[in-house]
Amino acid sequence: MQKYGDDRVRYSDAFDDPDILLDACTRMKLEGIVSKRADSPYRSGNSKDWIKVKCTEWKEMNAWRHEYFEKRR
Repeated sequence: MQKYGDDRVRYSDAFDDPDILLDACTRMKLEGIVSKRADSPYRSGNSKDWIKVKCTEWKEMNAWRHEYFEKRR
């Protein structure tokens, strides 16, 4: 895996089976995976070409954050 920039973001090759990747992220206690459609060009910012999938365990452990910020609105 080639590394660019700081350690918070890692770039990698494409994965044929995203479930294996998500399982590995869960074991490493990571928040999740950010990915882009392979057939779309890179563009920074929000678009429908980017998706973030959070690990189920991370979502469960951090559910209080969602509740906390919803109450503050």
